[in-house]
Amino acid sequence: MTRMPLVLVLFVIICFACTSQVWAVPTVDVDGRRLETVVQPLIQNGRVFVPARSIIEAVGLSVHWDSTLRRVEFKRQDLSVELEVGAHSMLINGQKHLLDEPAIIVNDHVYVPLRLVAETFGYKVGWEAGLQKVSIFTGSLTATALPAKRPVSHADFTVLGDARSHTVEVIYTIWNQSASRISDLRVYTPFYLGVRAHYDQDPRQKTVMQSETDPALTEKPGLTPSSLTDNDDVSFDPGLKIRRMDAPSLSGGEKVVIKDRLDLTSHDIRFNLNPEIVIPYDLGSSTFEKYTRPEPAIESDHVRIRSKADEIIRDLTNPLDRARAVYDFVVQHLEYRINNDNYGALYALDQRYVDCGEYAALFVALCRAAGIPARVVAGLSESEGKWENHGWAEFYLEGYGWAPVDPTWGDTAGEDYFGRLDQTHIGLLYGFTMIKASYEYSGLTPQISLQNSISRLN
Repeated sequence: MTRMPLVLVLFVIICFACTSQVWAVPTVDVDGRRLETVVQPLIQNGRVFVPARSIIEAVGLSVHWDSTLRRVEFKRQDLSVELEVGAHSMLINGQKHLLDEPAIIVNDHVYVPLRLVAETFGYKVGWEAGLQKVSIFTGSLTATALPAKRPVSHADFTVLGDARSHTVEVIYTIWNQSASRISDLRVYTPFYLGVRAHYDQDPRQKTVMQSETDPALTEKPGLTPSSLTDNDDVSFDPGLKIRRMDAPSLSGGEKVVIKDRLDLTSHDIRFNLNPEIVIPYDLGSSTFEKYTRPEPAIESDHVRIRSKADEIIRDLTNPLDRARAVYDFVVQHLEYRINNDNYGALYALDQRYVDCGEYAALFVALCRAAGIPARVVAGLSESEGKWENHGWAEFYLEGYGWAPVDPTWGDTAGEDYFGRLDQTHIGLLYGFTMIKASYEYSGLTPQISLQNSISRLN
């Protein structure tokens, strides 16, 4: 009988949500390049397995298999790691270290725990659940991947057009429509900041917020969106505050009106983006972690979203090229139709006939599934002389920061809005939906109505 030789395969210990016993096929990138292997990477019980000899040699280590001792050894000039099949420990430069998972043999292939081995050698291992992909960063990036000179400010890679001033008015009306008096009224409203200043930089740039109420209310210290239960699942700009306004009482038939006026200046802005300046993401950063995870209406972990993202990006490894491919797909795939509600990314992918909220949501979800941080922007825009609520998106690039896209206008206006916004895009806040005002009070349960309107005054 002929015995097949054992083939070395690395076992990446990366725990994630999937606990299925079914084998899946992930992909492996080393320093941004797809690893081609003879033995396919696999997933089992929430663990990722990848072929050892290919990956170890790809990260610059030497590998040796001792069939007599059933032991595998990885070496670098300053470090050596030895593991025996079935052993719950390994030797690092001769010192014993415990293992959570032993090296194993499956179908005549040897698997060893890569995360521990990789991090022992100082390499960084990341897992992108949306794409079912392992990324390994050795720190030995090429000059084109990590140039000596990177942009130091937005002025280095943005072009500003003429400035335009805007005044936006937001009115909230709380009306006690019953005959019962209520007390201790608290009204919670978002404090709009204007969200273009981080790249629309100019000495003339200004965002001024003025408020007035009738009758006079007492303003309390600002809250964060996470202070309000209804907003817990939505991503917001960390600087956004929820304002609380108090009134001692509100008699039957009385109204409280809160009027906010936002004065700001914006420009037509275009980004000159160069893929050679983009560097790999810091997978441990709060930006990457927050803006690549799924959330309501941004279903980046759904199998159809993941599958479509993988199809779109194919062999693209540069995040800028991936974002461009996602933008082009969204513009070509969707058809504009006004909807009465926000239905989210998966709805947009399946139904195709959607409005601006779904254009933005699908772009963001596909980007996140492709490992690109992205977020929705909610605000106003002018179309055919009329100001309306509008949604677009931003994606994040290491070396650049946040860059805007408007796939809705890219489709309906017949112009390229990748890395571009015009003067009439007034961003008010981040998140898939505009934050609705809310209230609470003491007393019986009368009929209370809360209405709000947003309009541009000039």
